[in-house]
Amino acid sequence: KHDMGIFIISPYDKGGRLYAPSNLAREIMLPDLEPMEYGSLWLWDKGAHTIVCGAARPSDLDQPVLAAIRSSTDKAKEDLAVVTRRIKEREEQVLGKDWAESWHVGLP
Repeated sequence: KHDMGIFIISPYDKGGRLYAPSNLAREIMLPDLEPMEYGSLWLWDKGAHTIVCGAARPSDLDQPVLAAIRSSTDKAKEDLAVVTRRIKEREEQVLGKDWAESWHVGLP
């Protein structure tokens, strides 16, 4: 409304430790996207403007930078859709379709 943007702090940590992903996360996301790359693309797709991430060493910024470079390409959009579909399929498989379709009911 006021065009202030959406500022996300520490999504690679608070969003599931994507800098040190579980084997399951890597299995679902690879070979299409690295987990941090997926997180970045997903946030930007949802309207985030700025992502703030800490880095212990310069290489910690490799995946976010690659995501930023790829973010406007058709291939990135295709990969995001493929990985998101795999995550949703796994969610339904593990938690059930009813839960997957209604978890948000009652949230503000």
